[in-house]
Amino acid sequence: MPDRALLAMLEGAQSDNTAAIASVDSMRHSLAEYDRKLNSYRAALEAGADPQLIATWTQQVQREREVAAAQIAAMEASTDARPALSRKEIHELVKSFGGLVKILRAADSTDKLEVYRQLGLKMTYNHKTRVVVAEVQPPPPVCTVVVSGGDLNTVSRPPA
Repeated sequence: MPDRALLAMLEGAQSDNTAAIASVDSMRHSLAEYDRKLNSYRAALEAGADPQLIATWTQQVQREREVAAAQIAAMEASTDARPALSRKEIHELVKSFGGLVKILRAADSTDKLEVYRQLGLKMTYNHKTRVVVAEVQPPPPVCTVVVSGGDLNTVSRPPA
């Protein structure tokens, strides 16, 4: 069981991500505004407005909406856009590592290396204080977005 000082240290080591979360929230409001515009354009079209004019407006808003959605996805994939863990969440996470530590101790060194690589493990030793600082930064999930010729519909594919 981790002690209170360790939990406090882990909680304090998290970056302040309130600005990133606010930015994601702002972008979500933009998505809602784009959706509102598209719905109003549809209503105008159904009411007899010029289809060519509505099509031009719709294409522009759809492009802007796609950009905003991609920005949100990128922000959410970054560690700065994730909410900070509570002390209770950190405690549960640390407790769950107990079984993982046992498994890693018994694992082949090649398997350990792969686990550490995927975690983005970086260890820094301070010879004066004789302390090792371990940091993990798993790479964010990445996907490829493909847009065909004039079609604004996108297809997301997982990385190869």
